[in-house]
Amino acid sequence: MTHEERREIVLAPLIVWAGLFVLLGLTWGYAYIPGASAKVIVSLTIALAKGALIVAFFMQLRRADGLTRLAALAGIVWASFLFLFTFADFLTR
Repeated sequence: MTHEERREIVLAPLIVWAGLFVLLGLTWGYAYIPGASAKVIVSLTIALAKGALIVAFFMQLRRADGLTRLAALAGIVWASFLFLFTFADFLTR
């Protein structure tokens, strides 16, 4: 294993960890802003960025083959259905 590979193995997770902590700080800070009009949209965008970091780096979908990516996409689609139908049920009551 070369020095470059060892550096990538150690440095990449630390950068992602730091990014997740920055996004956590943004989430925490934005929660205390009173009366922000786009609070839900900004919070969901931050959550999407956190999820994208976790999927891309920790689940290693960047280097995965096509079938693994397709399975991940299918999971996202089914989770979307779950949230959509749950929200629809909530709105109709």
